[in-house]
Amino acid sequence: MLIIAPLGQDAAAMADVLEKTGFRTAICDGVSHACKEMTKKASALLMTEEALEMPQVPQMLELLKAQPPWSELPVIILTSGGETRFSKLLDLVAAAAGSVTILERPLGSATLLRSVEVALRSRRRQYEVRDLLEEQEGKQRELQALKDHLASDLEAMRRMHRVASLNVQREGPFRDVLQEIIEAAASITGTTKGTLQLRDVSTGELKMTAQTGFKRPFLEFFDVVRVSDTCVCGQALQNGERVIVEDVTEHKAMADSRALDVLLRAGVRAVQSTPLRSRSGSLLGMISTHFGEPHHPSTQELRFVDLLARQAADIIERQQSEQAVREGELRYRTLFNSIDEGFCVVEMIFNSENLPKDYRFLEVNPAFERQTGLTGPVGKRMRELVPEHEDEWYQIFGRVALTGRPVRFQNRAQALHRWYDVYAFRVGRAENKRVAVLFTDITARKEAQEMNARLAAIVESSEDAIISKDLSGIILSWNHGAERVFGYTAEEVLGKPVTILIPPDHLDEEPKILARIRRGEPIEHYETVRRRKDGSLIDISLTVSPIKDGTGKVIGASKIARDISGNKQAIEDLRRSEERYRTLVEQVKDYAIFSMDASGHPTSWNEGVQRVLGFAEEEFIGKDIVTTIFTPEDVAADRGPGVANCKGKGQRLG
Repeated sequence: MLIIAPLGQDAAAMADVLEKTGFRTAICDGVSHACKEMTKKASALLMTEEALEMPQVPQMLELLKAQPPWSELPVIILTSGGETRFSKLLDLVAAAAGSVTILERPLGSATLLRSVEVALRSRRRQYEVRDLLEEQEGKQRELQALKDHLASDLEAMRRMHRVASLNVQREGPFRDVLQEIIEAAASITGTTKGTLQLRDVSTGELKMTAQTGFKRPFLEFFDVVRVSDTCVCGQALQNGERVIVEDVTEHKAMADSRALDVLLRAGVRAVQSTPLRSRSGSLLGMISTHFGEPHHPSTQELRFVDLLARQAADIIERQQSEQAVREGELRYRTLFNSIDEGFCVVEMIFNSENLPKDYRFLEVNPAFERQTGLTGPVGKRMRELVPEHEDEWYQIFGRVALTGRPVRFQNRAQALHRWYDVYAFRVGRAENKRVAVLFTDITARKEAQEMNARLAAIVESSEDAIISKDLSGIILSWNHGAERVFGYTAEEVLGKPVTILIPPDHLDEEPKILARIRRGEPIEHYETVRRRKDGSLIDISLTVSPIKDGTGKVIGASKIARDISGNKQAIEDLRRSEERYRTLVEQVKDYAIFSMDASGHPTSWNEGVQRVLGFAEEEFIGKDIVTTIFTPEDVAADRGPGVANCKGKGQRLG
């Protein structure tokens, strides 16, 4: 009970009476003092009319007017009775307070006590009303909070339903779906800022993919996040678990870092980063939401974030799988269309006994026509295109279709006049009986093999030594003729230098031969000397040719060595015979001995020609023999064996 009585001992007297009865009182030395106490928990105000004369009364009236709706502070005013000069102020107090009791003095203690009891009882009821109102307001606040919570949950579920529908319906570009996800995450956690990063499988880094609420400086700084980075999402990437930082300014890992400065400049004080994981546990990316004040998301919010992260991971994993399929299809199509090998998918056709009788082309690549010569085969049967196609092809492909076992083979398609290297394997479900065939026309290779086989047979059967060597002079091949000529077996010389066949005084020939071969120059009929295994020397005629690879580069040499020792001996014998003949001719002087060419012109002369026929050498050599030694009559009559012999029609004169 506040008491204001500025005159005499009224205040002390009233306080004494009230306190003896058990009431607590507070004597105020003026209105200002009373106003201060009124802001505290005052139960009632007891004042004399003289207090209304104080200048602070308007302040008190304002306080009374400003009471909450439930409060009407009881005011008891003691007057002197009759007409009072404070009547207007009394009216103002009554209007402001709403509960005013006027007591005339003098008054007894009982009257005062009764009035105070009534005032305090009224005040207690006001407090009860206040408590009831506060209780109701508290319940209303709880109800509103529940409504807000339910509304937030409903919005979160609506957001997640939207994301789920995007996952099912696959609407819009993938980047738009990611944008919907990060906006949903921000909404769920009660913020407007967030980022979604995808993990680069090759580098392990996080790459900014979608965001909401941020500007360029932030986005440029956090565009790529590595495991070693100290930012929140970097720590989550390193740990593989969610990281929540309630206040980035107190986070030791980011103290004095550039990341902290960028966060604060972007208005971020708290961050949560939640990893996105595939069903198999692989890290796909990160969802982070950012808050402008120190904050810790509620359990319910984090639960929704986890649900959203699961949805997001499924969407990302599905998109990555579809992308991998598209890339695989593209690679397949690119390979399918660009490979030189022929490729086709056929559907096997079986008879009633489940024996293969034909196949239908379902798909072919551009190289198919080049490899087979068949045009427009898709949808057609092989027997329709090539009726005489061999049955063994149907049998092979039929077994692949029935067993599922792939097969690699080489076979001739007689009807197509081609050889093929083939790899066949079943595709699709077994009941579809489809076979994929990858094949290459190897006709040229087969013909080359046959030609090589014939050449190898010729080489092996040749009497000449046929040898190949590399550009260092190392022997690479050795035929039977080489074994016969030089006496070495192939096992004894392969891998050894060809100089083992060259006598010391001819070793300088090999570098010159190799130099010419490197320049691509062949060497023909070069006569030289070589050494056999037993050390004996043989005369040979060498023909050396460059060996080139597919690009035209010289990689070695082929050498044919013919033993000309017998030829040399025959030539020597002929020389000696001619020498004996020449000596004989020169010694015979009684006989004319000469030789002629096929046209009847002498090519040799002896002294017997001059003695017998009378012709000097210059008169005889090169002249027409018939007109020179026969008379015109003899020539005209064609008489005598000499004329006929000189004309090439008779017999030799003995």
